[in-house]
Amino acid sequence: MKTADKVVFAQESESLIISLANVGLTALMDEATGFQRERAPDALRELLDRYLKKEYAIWAKRFPDDFYHEMFRLKKWDWKGMAINRPSIVGTYTRDIVYARITPGLLRELEVLNPKDGSGNRLSKHHQWLTDEIGHPVHRIGHCHCKDTIRKPDGKFAWAPVGGGIIDWVGQFRAFNRDGYHYAVSLETHWHGGVPPAGSTMSVSEASTRASMQGLKETLAKAGFSR
Repeated sequence: MKTADKVVFAQESESLIISLANVGLTALMDEATGFQRERAPDALRELLDRYLKKEYAIWAKRFPDDFYHEMFRLKKWDWKGMAINRPSIVGTYTRDIVYARITPGLLRELEVLNPKDGSGNRLSKHHQWLTDEIGHPVHRIGHCHCKDTIRKPDGKFAWAPVGGGIIDWVGQFRAFNRDGYHYAVSLETHWHGGVPPAGSTMSVSEASTRASMQGLKETLAKAGFSR
């Protein structure tokens, strides 16, 4: 058999194996959750089909460099740019932060569609299997909670007013603007270091909330948002 024939045969065999695995995976998920007694026969398959392509797409850059840069900064790793190979744990974090949270069952389906070979490598990237319409993470963010933190000398974290900590909210909001985000942004008031004006009846909680809200407004302005 010629090499070209072997490639075609291998590709067709892989498609058959994936198809059979998909059927088995769906059955296992339904049995584990007991959902097969309640859902329409093809409901789960139809849901995952909305997120996943039938074949993986040509590779295109999906995650901006800032995604990894911020991960390195928060972990206090030495950032040497995208040209340097990243620790394998970065892939684990990406699986948890992105793929495991898009919709239930999606990561398991991706592992079937895009398995590792004998050397531990994958033929494609997981994001190459996501549909353009709703599969990509940018389409799955509908609510943003804003809070901030600082790292103390002992390495532990403490709450801070929004805009006064280590979270790059200006960069986050600029990314939201770039990607067309137009949903809710909520202020979380974990920080309680605000100081009420002298002689006022304002509580520490209110003073802290006002300070964080002002920080949020200033951060939005720096990111290019106006009222």
